[in-house]
Amino acid sequence: MADPGTAFAYRTLPERIDPSRNDSTIWSFALMPYESGTNVEHSYVISKFPSAPFKAFYGRVLPQHRDMRPQMADTLQSLRRQVS
Repeated sequence: MADPGTAFAYRTLPERIDPSRNDSTIWSFALMPYESGTNVEHSYVISKFPSAPFKAFYGRVLPQHRDMRPQMADTLQSLRRQVS
């Protein structure tokens, strides 16, 4: 989904063969003018959770699955480069 200059979203698709990647998430970004720049609002909806053993594994081994703030800074910098 995309509304140029206003919003975009995408969905990660479950992997059919690899059971460790059988989840799916919808990632959304809304862009709103703010002062001399743009405010970016990010949200996500998990549409299919990973299997229980993988969910626990991800929480331990991949801390970014519990706290996305550090990765969000990288995402915002990438967006800034794309629109500058």
